[in-house]
Amino acid sequence: MKSRRQFFKLAGTGILAAGVSSVYGSSSVIPSAGSTKDFFSLGMAGYTFKGLSVERTIEIMNYVGVNYLSVKDFHMPLDSTQEQINSVTGKFRAAGITVYTVGVIYMKTEEEVNRAFDYAKMAGVKMIVGAPEYSLLPYVEKK
Repeated sequence: MKSRRQFFKLAGTGILAAGVSSVYGSSSVIPSAGSTKDFFSLGMAGYTFKGLSVERTIEIMNYVGVNYLSVKDFHMPLDSTQEQINSVTGKFRAAGITVYTVGVIYMKTEEEVNRAFDYAKMAGVKMIVGAPEYSLLPYVEKK
């Protein structure tokens, strides 16, 4: 592929073709309104908003219609208290934005792994975008 644009055009064509073939190849009726299901969700990497406030991030995300965010530590530092984390995630939630992951979090020691998992737990997310040292992978797996 020469560009992301070409990739998305090709992928979109493939998705469209798959959808058309399933419509013509099935005997089912077109689904009624409200019964369609999203096949994937689009989220934003927190790094996209480096140097911007939480409020400005919310404004931009609402403008483009993206409702999922991976929070980066410049909006919610790794050493945040539960109260600080609740404040940040609460602002996003109130704006209709779901914080679904945190990171990228770099981990070079077991202490940093523990801190990353505690941080994610306090944020209420089930996913960490992490970059642990290779030697720490067995420890990360246990966590």
